[in-house]
Amino acid sequence: VEVAIKCTNDLKYFGSTSFVGIVSDPSKITPEEISSLEQGFSSTYNGLGEYLCDDMFRRVRSASLALQGIRRTQYHERALQETVAEYKLVVNATCRGCTEGTSLFEGEADDARELNRARPVG
Repeated sequence: VEVAIKCTNDLKYFGSTSFVGIVSDPSKITPEEISSLEQGFSSTYNGLGEYLCDDMFRRVRSASLALQGIRRTQYHERALQETVAEYKLVVNATCRGCTEGTSLFEGEADDARELNRARPVG
């Protein structure tokens, strides 16, 4: 199936915010690991956008994680306690030909990525 995609020179900047939970004590997460997660998010998002032919040409320019809090979950059956570090993920991105209010994640309430259901050509 071939998908016609129209590119425009109209480059727009936008921001997007999500929340991420990491099962770990935040005092054990190093700044290098945070940086690696930020870079990994950016490169993975951009790679998927290219692979799935995102018709808005969205690209993550920067991503940063900021600790928001700690949640502890107790599992009564196993007497196991889990610590979850809750982070806010703030992303700066660009798109071409997108409209006001564009975000990285569009579609379902669970932030499932829908790139207008485009599929790779070939």
